[in-house]
Amino acid sequence: MKNKKKKKALKAFQRIERRKQREIDRKKKLIKIPLLIFSIAIGIFLVYHFLLVPVFSNFDMNNFAALQGGSSIQRDLAVLEKYPFEINPRRPTFIYLGSGKCRPCKMMIPILEELERDLINRANLVDINLSQYHSASRDFNILSIPTLIFYDSRGREVNRRMGFTSKEEVIKELQEAGMR
Repeated sequence: MKNKKKKKALKAFQRIERRKQREIDRKKKLIKIPLLIFSIAIGIFLVYHFLLVPVFSNFDMNNFAALQGGSSIQRDLAVLEKYPFEINPRRPTFIYLGSGKCRPCKMMIPILEELERDLINRANLVDINLSQYHSASRDFNILSIPTLIFYDSRGREVNRRMGFTSKEEVIKELQEAGMR
């Protein structure tokens, strides 16, 4: 009789232990899923910041139209007809595409105001706010804001810059585009 009671107690103890082990295994699985998701997110972050950002920050935008399989240079200035901006076709043109919300865009605002005063009869300055004109990002193939596009007096794209650009760099680009 004692033996049966011992066996019964042992089986009950083993059942309890198996339940505890199943609960521990279930909790381990629940922990593994968020860790897996977190690991994937960290991997994506690292790839983006250490592989893609350096590649696109040094990307040669002069040949970007050729990479897309066509010349978007003439199309870009024709696209300006959709927007309420007038340009003098005999001057180099500087198109600024940004928004007043990102930090580099906010840093560019005083520079744009100075350039507008300084270059009044020497170059065309077109400021397109992407918050207001959403389709401009597609029309001008914008990858990042702010983007500055420089055209010579013949309407050909000379250079394209992404990110904050100093006043001196803008003036240098416009001089290379033929500004006097």
